[in-house]
Amino acid sequence: MGRYPKGIEARQNIIQQAVGIYNEEGLGITLEQLARRLNISRGSITNYFPTKDNLFIAIAEEYEITLNDLLQNYDWGEGPITLRKMARYFGAILDNQYQYRSAITFSMTAGPQQREMIQHVVGTYPNRREQIKQRIELLIDAGIVEPRILEPANLMVFLFQYTTVMSTWIFSMGLLSSTTGYTATKPLVLHAALACYLPYLTDQGNKEYDQLKAADLKDITAAYPGV
Repeated sequence: MGRYPKGIEARQNIIQQAVGIYNEEGLGITLEQLARRLNISRGSITNYFPTKDNLFIAIAEEYEITLNDLLQNYDWGEGPITLRKMARYFGAILDNQYQYRSAITFSMTAGPQQREMIQHVVGTYPNRREQIKQRIELLIDAGIVEPRILEPANLMVFLFQYTTVMSTWIFSMGLLSSTTGYTATKPLVLHAALACYLPYLTDQGNKEYDQLKAADLKDITAAYPGV
């Protein structure tokens, strides 16, 4: 017996297989073409997802589920929080994003007429913003980041910089590392994400940051399972 009832299991199978196909072949694949690749009828897809937008909203929701599970159950290991541990944490987030890169790209390119997708993206941000603040507070408690980062004006700038780095890197990957792909892009994104903290690092934080700059982040951020 499967993990889900038969109808739900069929829906999940479509989502999971569609993610892989759109990741590898791009967003131009129609539902008709997707059905052929899955060896099912178009109706088997539209029974659950009447439009391509509906399918990608479901994929985006699946991404949010896996991301929330990662964030809530992440194992920080023993000892205090360090920038090295935070780099590993960011690396796990990037690995998860890479697994759902087609959905992220689709959501970021959604036009005004794609209201449901836009509403989904906007609706998830408050929770994501709170999670980012919680990570900042961990670094403050560890003596790595100065509390002034949480001052409204500073926090606004930080959130803009950080969310830009962590949400647009999928596009940048194609521009900066078109021949080497994710393996080469990941350390660049990690350095960029950590650099958002630079104006607020304590002496301890600056020392840890300098050590990370000299390290190979490919080794520090072991791939999350599945990548």
